Amino acid sequence: MLALLLSALFADANAQGLSTYLESSGTGLKPRSNAGLAVETDRLRMRADFALRAQQLAASPLGLVPPGGRTEVVPNLRSSVSLAKNLDLETRVNFAEWNAHSNTTFDTRVRYKKSLDVFFDELDGSLWRSPDGLTKQSLRLGFKPIVVDYGGMSPLRITGQAIFETTEVTAAAGLSSDNRKVGVETKLAGFPSAFLATHQALTFKVEKTSGAQPASASAVSYDQSWTVSPMTKLGLNLGFLRQSYAPADDFEPSLDFSWRSQF
Repeated sequence: MLALLLSALFADANAQGLSTYLESSGTGLKPRSNAGLAVETDRLRMRADFALRAQQLAASPLGLVPPGGRTEVVPNLRSSVSLAKNLDLETRVNFAEWNAHSNTTFDTRVRYKKSLDVFFDELDGSLWRSPDGLTKQSLRLGFKPIVVDYGGMSPLRITGQAIFETTEVTAAAGLSSDNRKVGVETKLAGFPSAFLATHQALTFKVEKTSGAQPASASAVSYDQSWTVSPMTKLGLNLGFLRQSYAPADDFEPSLDFSWRSQF
């Protein structure tokens, strides 16, 4: 990975730049943040960061929150190398946690992308495998965007995608369990905003999982970003997630904040 990074920085004349970023998100009991560097060239994308995750203990029925919790600090390294025109090799490494004994884990994904000039605009398939025997095959079909010009500053753009995933987990006893997931997502972008943002979008997502661990989830989120300077952007995401296996089948709100600066 280090050799690829140095090669991209000093040998690739078409590098798009090096940027720093800070992302902070999570619910009340599960705050998390990532801070690091991102490198992007014509053939290589890489992110190296530290992930900080804190999880408080849930409150008792009397409303009391017990003291204590757990904090994780995990260095991460994610890279994507273009092998051919439509073929990428992605790797992710999670190093040992700093606050507790843990092993370094990694996974590898081979991704194929193809543009289509039909009802679907893009075909994205991937094969993913981790050293502990977890395998996943996914297929994403991106619908052709719909552009509606209502006479505003920018036209309304409607995009969508369908996702099909199959996950297989090999148990230690030699038994395996499969899960199949189907998801549909719709995104609306370009509508006017009262907050003078440079970008705003509303996303709706529904997922259904069947197999060894059946579950369903639905989510709605709002994204907004501001351009602070030609090299710096701020982002805000408000989300509401509902999962069938959550306590009382209730909504789980989340707040994400991101900062990116390129140099």
